[in-house]
Amino acid sequence: MSVEDKKQIYRLADRLTMRFHHFAKGTYPCFSTSGFTVNRLILILENPAGEENYIEDAAERHVMRPGAFCLVPAFHHVTFHFDDAVRFFSIHFNLELFPGVDMFSRQEKIFGGFAPDVSAQAEKAFSNVREAAAAVELHALTFEIVSLCLEQMEAGGLELASKFGPYQKIIDHIATHCTALVSVEELAELMNMRRDVFTRKFTADTGISPKRFYHRLLIDRASKLLQQPGITSREVALELKFSSEYYFSRFFKQHLGISPHRFQQQYRLRRKS
Repeated sequence: MSVEDKKQIYRLADRLTMRFHHFAKGTYPCFSTSGFTVNRLILILENPAGEENYIEDAAERHVMRPGAFCLVPAFHHVTFHFDDAVRFFSIHFNLELFPGVDMFSRQEKIFGGFAPDVSAQAEKAFSNVREAAAAVELHALTFEIVSLCLEQMEAGGLELASKFGPYQKIIDHIATHCTALVSVEELAELMNMRRDVFTRKFTADTGISPKRFYHRLLIDRASKLLQQPGITSREVALELKFSSEYYFSRFFKQHLGISPHRFQQQYRLRRKS
């Protein structure tokens, strides 16, 4: 008897975490360009206006045809053009091997395809009164879209996420001390390296600079704070130890393409829809 044990696969599978932030159905007319700290999955149900409604980035445009899906990776800036007749499912999620390391966050393209069966699964999950069963169905349909997107991803794209393993110490440190005061020098010290050596090695191993990486975790924390009821941009700036609300707003817009105030407005509209 011979058994082949795929240890690396099940170890990665054990680490894999899918976190959901939004699951809604309806219409949401908009014309805006922005990035988000989450992956945005759109499943189109109806679009009477055809090619007038789309999602696009600098490389391509995806027309919103019924039965189609689009997955916009975290931090990727795209333009949405939806009128008030486009009906769709919207699912926001993160897929992480390590806290803060989204498996799609380094993808600079829109993933799209045709999957009407997945829309039917979304309808089933959305209308299921048994919440635990609905949660399982939501996981299943999202993983099905993720599998379709893997076929469109360049070789090695997802494998980069596993390269963060040796840097667990600094990932944990940033998660615990996630403010504007964190520096690359501080992270290099944790790894017992000079800043220049640490920067070169981290960037070569993970495909992203340490500064950009910690900025992404910081902007993720900022977006979560801004979603709290009654909180102001000034209070978030103070919480994250920015020198002023102005610098926080500039930092936020630089990374997500919209101001903190506009982000809060969009979040409240989504919550009402």
